[in-house]
Amino acid sequence: MDDLDSHKIIVYGEETRPPVPTINWLLTVGGREDQPRDPVLTVNNAYAILRAVQSGLGVAGLAEFMAAETPGLVRVLPDIQGPRVDTYFVYPEELRNSSGYKSSATSSCARWQRLLSESRTAGVVPSGYLSPSSMRKKHGS
Repeated sequence: MDDLDSHKIIVYGEETRPPVPTINWLLTVGGREDQPRDPVLTVNNAYAILRAVQSGLGVAGLAEFMAAETPGLVRVLPDIQGPRVDTYFVYPEELRNSSGYKSSATSSCARWQRLLSESRTAGVVPSGYLSPSSMRKKHGS
């Protein structure tokens, strides 16, 4: 966990209302509530955080379903889980009786359930991830 202090950390930021109160948990994990780590980048978009990690900019807490579908990421701190986040499948009421939409929605929900069960979680749980290129930059390889 102390090694996390030497990594560049990417977080959601506080400029806009975060979707989850504890989304920036990497800043304080390991008893750092009184002295949070300084992030290298803050953005208000989960996809942008994922892309920053892919480019080797640093480590970030990503939802399991995002990381599972993104090749080339390395899970760090495997024994530590971020906060649990409930997710909801929301759709327009006028599509409620559409058989094509129901089929697509059922397929999407089944895929999410499979990803979540593969990661052995009961909800979308962020974990720390980084790209192999950021490991090479840190260790000079």
